[in-house]
Amino acid sequence: MIAGSSTELRLAANQTTRTSTTLDEPVQRGVWVSWVIRAKWSPKDDGVLQIWKDRKLVYERTGPNVYGTIGVAYTPYLKTGIYHPEWNLNDDRKRAAFETAKPVSTKKIICVTDFKMGSEKAKFEDVAPSPPPGDP
Repeated sequence: MIAGSSTELRLAANQTTRTSTTLDEPVQRGVWVSWVIRAKWSPKDDGVLQIWKDRKLVYERTGPNVYGTIGVAYTPYLKTGIYHPEWNLNDDRKRAAFETAKPVSTKKIICVTDFKMGSEKAKFEDVAPSPPPGDP
């Protein structure tokens, strides 16, 4: 999630424990960003979550990273896009909240391209984007 000029990760490993982490790398608006996410989803200590931004590891965590007791309907899935809960104006409460906190920006654009998914045997190099010309 973009929060001001930062990227924020929101994670829930069980029904009562939710964490929020802000990445050190600032958001650069108007430029392409490459993300690689490696996850071993598990409600046990063998869970892994690693995230690279532009080929640099920016987040790493081991341990439980999924709900263990509430069924397949709550398994991890990829969700990307622009999200703001009050933009769905299907009831009066949401419409009133939206009108109260009018967004400064009236146009938001997100582009997603080159999605790759590896198997459990995939290495970083198998799914990572090519480095920009001139980068080591």
